Amino acid sequence: MADPGASDGRREGRPAGRPGDVVLGRRAALAGLLAAGAALAGCARIPTDGPIATSTDLAVEDLGRAIALPPRPGSSPDAIVDGFLRAAAIGSSQTAREFLADRNIPWDADGDVVLYTSSRVTVVRGPGSDPDTPPTGQARATPSAAARPQDGARAEVAVRLDGVVAGLDRFGRLGVLPRAQVRRLRYGLVARDGEWRIDRLVDGLPISLSQFETSSGHVPTPLYFPDPSGRWLVPDVRYIREGFAATQTQVVTALLEGPSAWLAGAVTVPRTPGPLRLRVSSVPEPVGGVATVDLDESALALDEQAQALLREQLLRSMAEANGTAVVTRVEISVDGQLLPGAGGAGPTPGAASLPRTADQAFAGSTYVAVDAKARILLGQRTGPTRLLDGLQLTGGARPAMSYTDAPRTYALVVTGKDPGARTLKIAEGTATPGDVVTAAELTSPSFDWSGWVWTSPRRPAGSVVAAILVGGRVRRVDVAAPWLRSGQVVALRVSREGTRAVVLVDDVAADGRRASRLLLCGVRRQQSGVPVSLGDPVRLLPDLVRAGDVAWSGAGRVTVLGSRRRTDKRLLVQPWVVDVGGDPSSRGTTGTADLGAILTGADGKQVTSTAVWERLAPELAPTLAVGDTADDLYVGTAKGDLFHYRQTGSWERSRAGVFRPAFPG
Repeated sequence: MADPGASDGRREGRPAGRPGDVVLGRRAALAGLLAAGAALAGCARIPTDGPIATSTDLAVEDLGRAIALPPRPGSSPDAIVDGFLRAAAIGSSQTAREFLADRNIPWDADGDVVLYTSSRVTVVRGPGSDPDTPPTGQARATPSAAARPQDGARAEVAVRLDGVVAGLDRFGRLGVLPRAQVRRLRYGLVARDGEWRIDRLVDGLPISLSQFETSSGHVPTPLYFPDPSGRWLVPDVRYIREGFAATQTQVVTALLEGPSAWLAGAVTVPRTPGPLRLRVSSVPEPVGGVATVDLDESALALDEQAQALLREQLLRSMAEANGTAVVTRVEISVDGQLLPGAGGAGPTPGAASLPRTADQAFAGSTYVAVDAKARILLGQRTGPTRLLDGLQLTGGARPAMSYTDAPRTYALVVTGKDPGARTLKIAEGTATPGDVVTAAELTSPSFDWSGWVWTSPRRPAGSVVAAILVGGRVRRVDVAAPWLRSGQVVALRVSREGTRAVVLVDDVAADGRRASRLLLCGVRRQQSGVPVSLGDPVRLLPDLVRAGDVAWSGAGRVTVLGSRRRTDKRLLVQPWVVDVGGDPSSRGTTGTADLGAILTGADGKQVTSTAVWERLAPELAPTLAVGDTADDLYVGTAKGDLFHYRQTGSWERSRAGVFRPAFPG
């Protein structure tokens, strides 16, 4: 269609530029000063086939407000497809539809997303498809000089996506592919009123990694689900677009759809005759901080305690969604009538027993460590340490301590009479430790909030070990993990509330070379809290090369001590902070410095990353401890070094005589 002001390429009120280009708002100058890093999460199945497309990469490097431009008169077929994809990628579906031959052409802008690194747009039929004319690879900056097409003429444009690394489903669940893929897509165009427009396309949204991190508006957003005990709300990280009116609708719809597959059995959903759904397709904007969620008749089957629990889920999830009005209260209704346990005046039924989130149970400043004689020390970060009489670490693993101190429980992996065997022992206070399990090698122990301590043999056989002290006696269970039968387990860490676990596994090739895998899974339990099994895992950080240790660094984050390759192929060894679920980017996810900057050789010069890794190799049992924040890190080396990373952004050597520290958990 003809555009008023076509002679100079401008539409009133909009700046000139390429079709679908991004024009940054006034905050761009300030936003460009911000360091924008995205630790990407998620864990859903990724579509491996089917129709999804993308455009060329956007040159947007900050967090400014992105504005898509409409089609320019005389644009070529490839410029139209490129502009459409650019507009769709930043969430401007209204502008994107201006590139379509008919605004009523079916296109689901909220469908699945594919994330890629680079793309190429080529006209395969129609103007510009002459083999002597090279493909553009991006939209033209000026209108085509060719004559305008006759109405009804057709063209076809191919889009090749290179480095497809991940995808999002319509509920914001991110899935990371084990290796990069190539996708090829086709778009059909028809001439209308002398202009090319798209009349054949695919649902969904293709987005480059740089767009995803800077201008698409997708933000990691935790949705909360209760554990079977009803004591905890567990975050399931999704990617929801911020700054759009539909944000809260996306949050509520995704929450009602249920948890990600890897959390199945580790968390619960409301028991109703049918699935819970919104009665209408959207959630109205909050009024005075109060959001009203109107559900269908299935919600009437919930008792008042279940209603209160669902309201708590919705409140925590909606309150933490970005780019929307502040939500301080949620009311649930059915056909406009408030449910007694989920709205109205007065106290919430059962409020005293409502669950809390794992970030409300953080570790604190108490730590356990060992001294140069392998004796156990208990201390505060800012105070003196004291010896725990009767406890001594005689193996290379890190000690562990429980979250509760009534009484405090400790776990140690020690070497017994057989120097080729290790035994996990647990003790309350300074009581005589009890034996849990003996194996050739064991991972360092890990506590959950309810007092279960976890470990795994280095060479797994389809299960791990959990134990708890009951009346001074050790109760041990073998926790099934059928998928854990290959490789060598380097570390096993259970989340604070005990519903999730991260497992670090080394795969050893025939020539002895090792490659690390970081896996995330759900912990399934009986109603009594006894662990039963680890659910099927999803992989985090697929470009991780080697890793030596991992720790939970928040309710929805883990920190892994390992190496990844930079764009210049150099190994970067450091702690990497990851929102649970994965990271589709290979550029890094934390601002912590390369450990090569703090480890020096005998000549006093900075050591290479290779030399750093010689000190941090898993065989040499490096340790990682995380304090109150993800930036409060302690790294220990096999040679007795202990370094502390402070929030000021620098590493420093920690206090002398303290080794292998561990905070509660």
